[in-house]
Amino acid sequence: MVNGEWRIGDAYGNNPVPIPVLVKKGINRFLFAASRRAEAWGAAIVVNASTEWLDDLEIHANYRKDEVTPCGPIPPLGFRKLGFLITNDQVVTGNVSFNVSLQHKGNNFNVDK
Repeated sequence: MVNGEWRIGDAYGNNPVPIPVLVKKGINRFLFAASRRAEAWGAAIVVNASTEWLDDLEIHANYRKDEVTPCGPIPPLGFRKLGFLITNDQVVTGNVSFNVSLQHKGNNFNVDK
């Protein structure tokens, strides 16, 4: 579910095709299933709609602590699937919230959130 709208998922976990979703400026809400493991991987396909390379990027996934995952460059007018680590040191049932943002390395400037 994205921002209250149901979306198809990858039930078999084999990533057959990317499924784009429209995100809005500011806070976006995603609902997905996760295991009870201490860490899990999430991913987002990031589009570079500019004519310049996007590089020196990192994804910050903040649930209980800020987990930083370095990202490779994204070519002009291109896209890249970027994975990010989500860690948790406690068993959680029910709903949880966390923030994910794409930032330039070394500063708090969000490329997107």
